Amino acid sequence: MQPYSLTLTHNELLVILRLFGVESMNGLTAAPLAGLDERQVAERLNGGEATLVSRGLLQHQDDDTAILDDALLAFVGASVFPDAILLVSETRRDGTNIPVYFNAATALMVEHVSPRPGIYVFTHIPDSALLRQRVRMIAQGILGEAPAPAEHAVSIGDQDLADVLAQVRANDQAGAMQLLEQAGWPQAAIRPFVADLATATIVTGVAATGLRDADQPDSQSIMIVRGATACWLIDQHAAGDPAMLRVRAVDGQTCLESLQALAEPLAKTLGA
Repeated sequence: MQPYSLTLTHNELLVILRLFGVESMNGLTAAPLAGLDERQVAERLNGGEATLVSRGLLQHQDDDTAILDDALLAFVGASVFPDAILLVSETRRDGTNIPVYFNAATALMVEHVSPRPGIYVFTHIPDSALLRQRVRMIAQGILGEAPAPAEHAVSIGDQDLADVLAQVRANDQAGAMQLLEQAGWPQAAIRPFVADLATATIVTGVAATGLRDADQPDSQSIMIVRGATACWLIDQHAAGDPAMLRVRAVDGQTCLESLQALAEPLAKTLGA
C-alpha cells in the first residue's frame, strides 16, 4: 500500500501557513510574499483559499472560524513545528538541487518535497523502515559499482572546505588544489578529491533534534561526494574542534549507512 500523500500549490500552502501564524517553513524562502504589493498578496491568498475550499480541505463556520482537514492540519503542522528534522539534498552536476525534508513529531513523521516550482507534496512516513527506504531511494546515485578506494583519511576546516568548493565551482581546480596543499593534504589525496568534486554528484544530509524542547538543539551533518575515483565521506569528528571535518575515501555502502544513521534520531522521536 502506498503511503498517503497530500499535494498543495504554493498559494494554498501560504494560506495554511497564515492560519498557523507563520510566514514560512523549510523549503520556502524566509518571506515568500516579499516584493508583492497589497493587491497581489490578496490575490494569491484569496486564490489559495478558494482552491482549498473547493477541494474540501478548508471550511468556514458561521463565525468565520477556519477549519482545516485533519490530515492537512497534521501533515503541515508536523512540518512547520517538528521535534526533529532530516534534510537530504542531492546536488547534481548541472547545479540543480532538490531538497527532501523529513519532519518528525511524537507519533507522526512527514516527508515534504517540492518536485517542481509551486508544488509541494507531503507524505506520511509511518515507520522507520519506510524512512530508511526513502533515504536510500533519494541517495541511490551513490550506490552501484564504485571503484575500490585508496586509503585516504584527512582533515580540513569547514571554511577551508567551503573555499575549495567555491574554487571548483569557478572551474579553478588549480586554485582548489593549492588550498588543500596549504591545509596540509598529501598530493595523493588532493588530485583525486578535486577531480571528483568537479564532476561528482554531492549528497548532503543534515539532522537536528530537540527543536521544540531543548535549549541547544543537537545537529549532525555529512556530505558525500560520489565521483569516478571514490565516494568521499565528509563528516564531523566525534570529539575535538567542531569546525574540523574529516574526509575519507570509502565505498558507496559506507556512505549510505552513514546517511541512514542520521535518520535514527527521527525514528526515536516517532517512537517506531
